[in-house]
Amino acid sequence: MITDSGLKLALNRIHKTTPDYTPVSLIKLGTNQNSADIGATNLDLPIPITNTVVASCDSTTNWAASTDGSLTQNNTIYKKNSSLNLIKSGTNHTGISYYNQSLASNDFTNKTLYGWIYIKDDTTLNKLESVYIRYGNDYDTNYYSKEYNVGNLTTGWNVLYMSTNDSTEVGSVNLSACDSLNIYLSTILVSDTFIAGDIIIDEFVLATESNLTKGMDLGYPLIDEDKLEVSYEFTIDLNEANGFGISGLGTFNTDANPLMQDIFKFPIISKNSTDEIIFTIKNRLVRR
Repeated sequence: MITDSGLKLALNRIHKTTPDYTPVSLIKLGTNQNSADIGATNLDLPIPITNTVVASCDSTTNWAASTDGSLTQNNTIYKKNSSLNLIKSGTNHTGISYYNQSLASNDFTNKTLYGWIYIKDDTTLNKLESVYIRYGNDYDTNYYSKEYNVGNLTTGWNVLYMSTNDSTEVGSVNLSACDSLNIYLSTILVSDTFIAGDIIIDEFVLATESNLTKGMDLGYPLIDEDKLEVSYEFTIDLNEANGFGISGLGTFNTDANPLMQDIFKFPIISKNSTDEIIFTIKNRLVRR
């Protein structure tokens, strides 16, 4: 549907000699989209179409765990290539860190970190109190932290995301040189344990606002004045938006504060590296 801001955009560009807004030319994709609402100004959770990989989780190299924990490779359940099992075999602590302090250095300024965590079943979920994602200069002193309590998690794959705007700084983080990632599990009981396959993490990436958008295909928009119709087409390539369950779409202009013209909610599309998706949108003026 066309949003209120989309109607604002159309009226402005139709009636002003010098419009205040640029035309629609970008797409965003979203996951966990709850509804398509005319008052919406963005998708519920935009996903990165392109990104910078922070941790591939294809190897246990440079990964470690605090007391009671360990990591192993999982080549069966993964989002991309392979993943890491988060194991808790000891019963001395309720909190375990699974960390890598040897990542490539990246600037976290004005970016969002996305990653995946898999929870096998309700038995596993009910052992958890919270999951924390921590990113910064070291795993236990200088980092940004975001908590996901058990009520924010489900069985199966969950997308974790964090920016400096929705997390808490611990210590003093050098944003321009972040190279440490820590997934911290807090269990209900000290006796709670996890075996391989219970909890899995996979690929963590960084994205800027520009990574969340993609321009329309060459030759678009197509305007059919006889039908009073305009068509947009956007192609999501094999290497774009992989791993995400896409359930929302929005079209935007290129202003500093972009206006969303169209919003859609649809059944989940599971995107992977064998999929190329073409979205075609048609807007038609209808006399009533």
